Amino acid sequence: MARRGSAATICRMKDSPVQDRPRVTSMARGLLATALSLLLAGCTSFDYALLRQHVIPTDANGRLVDIETDRALGDQEVEQLIAGLLADAETGVAAQALTGGKRELLIHVHGGLNPVTASLSTAQDALLRMRKDPSAPHPIFVTWPSGALSTYKDHLLYVRQGQRYPAALGWPTAPFILATDLLGSIALAPKTLLYQWLLDARVAGKVAFDLNLDRATADEEPLAAAAHRAGYHVKRGTYRRGCWGQASRFVAYWLTQPTKIVFQVLALNGLGQGAWEVMLHRTRHLFHGPDEFGLSSDERNDKAAAARHVAGQAKRLHAFFDELTKQTCRTDGHQGGCWEITLVGHSMGAIVLNEVLSTYPELPVKNLVYMAPACPVRDAQKVIVPFLQRHPHARFFLLTLHPTAEADEKYSLLPWYDLLPRGSLLEWIDNWYTTPPSAIDRTLGKWLNVIPAIWLFEEVRDRVYIKSFDTVDGSQPEKHGDFNSLDFWRPEFWWDATVTR
Repeated sequence: MARRGSAATICRMKDSPVQDRPRVTSMARGLLATALSLLLAGCTSFDYALLRQHVIPTDANGRLVDIETDRALGDQEVEQLIAGLLADAETGVAAQALTGGKRELLIHVHGGLNPVTASLSTAQDALLRMRKDPSAPHPIFVTWPSGALSTYKDHLLYVRQGQRYPAALGWPTAPFILATDLLGSIALAPKTLLYQWLLDARVAGKVAFDLNLDRATADEEPLAAAAHRAGYHVKRGTYRRGCWGQASRFVAYWLTQPTKIVFQVLALNGLGQGAWEVMLHRTRHLFHGPDEFGLSSDERNDKAAAARHVAGQAKRLHAFFDELTKQTCRTDGHQGGCWEITLVGHSMGAIVLNEVLSTYPELPVKNLVYMAPACPVRDAQKVIVPFLQRHPHARFFLLTLHPTAEADEKYSLLPWYDLLPRGSLLEWIDNWYTTPPSAIDRTLGKWLNVIPAIWLFEEVRDRVYIKSFDTVDGSQPEKHGDFNSLDFWRPEFWWDATVTR
């Protein structure tokens, strides 16, 4: 294991293929990606000296950890970590001011389906790209383990009704959970398949015949046009893949129907829903972990431990924001004035940021950038709009995929073969992982969900920007996971060149 200040290469299972592959044909590139992902399990070189200056790493219980060893930090170590991050941030924003730039701090939170290695890799890749951009703000990345395998393992072995059970109770009950997941998936198969085929039919009808086969697709275009005329900032992307590209997707869809059906029956509702629930569980742990709601067997006879528990919570992510609120606009004239803060959340990262906005309503945030947020539309009404009303200079940027690309997203390393059901993670959440009781409880990050609810932003419409991206051959973002690989810190990515930070 490399020590502090060095770079280390770690080989762990990743959710995405190794990057920087040679320029070969698309078939060879797909085969190479598959071979490297499955056989070599993805090798990533980390610059820990760089990451320590910009990353707040956490574990499955929301505790801040050592970035190299994953060891949970004590309260004093957490204080040292936060002090170092904020000192580096002060140096970074002061350097921006010296070159004529703004004193800007950007905080980024990634979404679900990211194991530890993938989230660190994403942060490092972004850091290296931001270093080449003189206009980029000083970034801090919050990472949390949200890989599909680790979250389902917790669901199966430890998490019961929102509580974390000890292994002595969790393991013996695991067969009951697994049986429930599998039998429940089979029982729900008719509904699961129905929703999937309705989604696929909607895409096929829109692409092939420009037919709107459901209310959402029929409503969104006239509603977006009406919102634009009413003074809302809305920008609807275009969808164009080309005849041969769309034809290949159509053929691949039908060739892989058997594998899609098997995956839907076995995984979408039962196994997948369990993993999703634990991912949601972990977003809450970033602020309040399981250890804050009970004592261990060793602590029950320790009066000092019980007293510490009653006195207050352990230091987690809130400790960083506690200090940040003190230092963003210090009254002693420290180093030239206030920072301008931009919060960027991708997918489930928006759920984390909503917790930040609710807990720290006075935090001087200039820009809220939500990229395909997995939080419900209801949170716009309960959290985002009240925050914008409290901060008259703050702006909210909501970025979505094109609605057809959202529904037609495929998961495949091989360009001609997709094994899993179509649709982005947000489609899976709305259709299978959750049962929204109403339209306002569907995910905010889908164009088809937010445009019918545009009226929620009426009082702050001049500071809300809602954009769906174009989907043309080779354009990005094309998939839910593409956002973090793009220049998410640049205002022209949020809207266009007319918007400045």
